[in-house]
Amino acid sequence: MDHNVTLPGNNIPPPEGEHRASATSVEKPKSPYDEAREHIIGFRAWLNRPTTVSSEIYQKDFSVNISKRELARLCSELFKEDRSHRFPNYSYDASTSTLVVHNMPSDVHKPIIQIIQYGFLEATRLLPDPGYFSIYVASDKKYKDFGGKYEGSTKTPDVAVLFGEERELGLAVEVGFSETYDRLIGDAKLWLEGREDVKIVLLVDITEAPSYRSPLRNPSDEEIEELELSLQTKISFNTEGDFGPITNRGLVWVGRIAASMEVWRRDPQSGLATRHGDRMDLLPPASLSQLEFKLSDFVTAPLSDIPIRFRWDYFREELRLAMKSLAKERYRDAVSDLGGRTNAGDGPYEPGEPSKGPPQGPLRRPARLNPA
Repeated sequence: MDHNVTLPGNNIPPPEGEHRASATSVEKPKSPYDEAREHIIGFRAWLNRPTTVSSEIYQKDFSVNISKRELARLCSELFKEDRSHRFPNYSYDASTSTLVVHNMPSDVHKPIIQIIQYGFLEATRLLPDPGYFSIYVASDKKYKDFGGKYEGSTKTPDVAVLFGEERELGLAVEVGFSETYDRLIGDAKLWLEGREDVKIVLLVDITEAPSYRSPLRNPSDEEIEELELSLQTKISFNTEGDFGPITNRGLVWVGRIAASMEVWRRDPQSGLATRHGDRMDLLPPASLSQLEFKLSDFVTAPLSDIPIRFRWDYFREELRLAMKSLAKERYRDAVSDLGGRTNAGDGPYEPGEPSKGPPQGPLRRPARLNPA
């Protein structure tokens, strides 16, 4: 008797063009290192355009957990010190082994950065004679000298305010756009618990509701024709309310924007990062008295009467303009994703278009004060 049993379907060949997958042919999942490397290379290719990859992939930061050794390997290959590639930037929290790849700052980051730079510039003009005292404001300074459990971390604050001839870092500002609140808190802890010189950290949380998704996902040819989507066509947008949403032909390109700020300091007893006061809404502004600083909050010098004031009216005005710029950028990218990338009829979009407001970038201004 034949004891060999043929199970149903065992002798049925696979359909033409298909093959049974073997254990050895299954693609291995990518390692966190390979994921990070692929993202960075893909982003730089996307910047050069054209590319078939959706722009939405690169409109948000990318995060992954990798070791310090893997980070060193990644930096040696892709983040060279010659600054041949300005973007993307990266940060690394050694306490959690978290790498965050920051693709490119959005236009909505810029207004808050500008008013903080401008506020400190104005403060230097109030310093008395004689003598000199330096205040340096930067938005591209990378820090690696962290201690304790944060040793090996790397971070570039959105704004760094440095004081005196030694340029001690007194204030770090972190701006998050649709970023998790926990990540912002992690930034505050990194600065205040990983360094002794930082006195204050400002956390600015900018949110968009609903979160952005391209409204042009898989449209039909008829829909594209009906909407007259063309990069050769002048783009016009409608703004509903003071801060969004912003629409074009019924499609939402920027959601409703909200912004809030928190002040974090180091607790003198525990040495841990602690929120100082309540969260403050910036749109519309609540009482912002907690944000009225003095230079004596940051340095030991006879400067207790020198106030630091921020132009919140200017911030709101510039934020409205930044939202319109963001809507145009998203529109162009979404239409380009449908096929080919060319310049729009109203001029090419260049990231980082200069503002008409206060000067941007690092500011060096010596100011006089009475010697101690």
